[in-house]
Amino acid sequence: MANELVVIEAMKEVCSTVNTLVSSCKKTGMINKAQMRYAAIKIDEYLQIQRSNAVHAVANNNIRNIQSTFELIKGMKLEGAALTYAMRQLDIEVDALERILEEMK
Repeated sequence: MANELVVIEAMKEVCSTVNTLVSSCKKTGMINKAQMRYAAIKIDEYLQIQRSNAVHAVANNNIRNIQSTFELIKGMKLEGAALTYAMRQLDIEVDALERILEEMK
């Protein structure tokens, strides 16, 4: 819920900033460069939040895949080639998570 509030607030800031820019341009017939820069900053901030949310969604998917593989290993008592394959799959998922964590630093 807190994350949704951050996204909503960022959207409101983009709308407000762009509305101010449009209103100013309509009145003066010119584009205010400072307002353009400020709007670009607000848009970039919003996009950064969205990228962060996407990264979290990918990480959550990796964790769900790890959990699913664990359940499969436990439930089916895998061994031999099947266990080797399951471990390789876990290794792939953990590598992906570690890359995500590295990018988030």
